[in-house]
Amino acid sequence: MAGRRPSAGPWPRGAPRTAQLVPRRRADVRGVEIDDESVLYDERDGRLHLLNWSASAVWWSIDGTATVDDLATDLAARFHAEPDAMRSDVVALLDVLGAEHLVVAAGSSLSRGNDG
Repeated sequence: MAGRRPSAGPWPRGAPRTAQLVPRRRADVRGVEIDDESVLYDERDGRLHLLNWSASAVWWSIDGTATVDDLATDLAARFHAEPDAMRSDVVALLDVLGAEHLVVAAGSSLSRGNDG
C-alpha cells in the first residue's frame, strides 16, 4: 500500500490535538492569488472565498504533509512572529476553513511517512 494517502476527514474544529494534524486543501477548491490576497472557488457549491494576505500565506503553505505545528513554525520564521501566537492564528484560520469545508484533516504526524 505504499504511496497511498490516508483517508481524509472533516477538519475537527477546536480539537485538543489539532497541532499534530495535517491539513489538506480539498482537491475541488481552486485558488488564484491577486496581489497579496487570494480568491478561492469551491467547485462543489459554486462559492467564492476571499482571503486576506495573512490567510493567503497559510492557504498556500498547506501542502498535505505539514502538520499545523510545522505550518506555524515555518510561517513564524518567515514573518518574524512569535511561534505560539502564529500557532493560535493558524489554528483559528483552519477552524474557519474547515467550517467552510475548504480543508480536511489528512491525518496526523504519525502517518506522514506513509503519505508518499
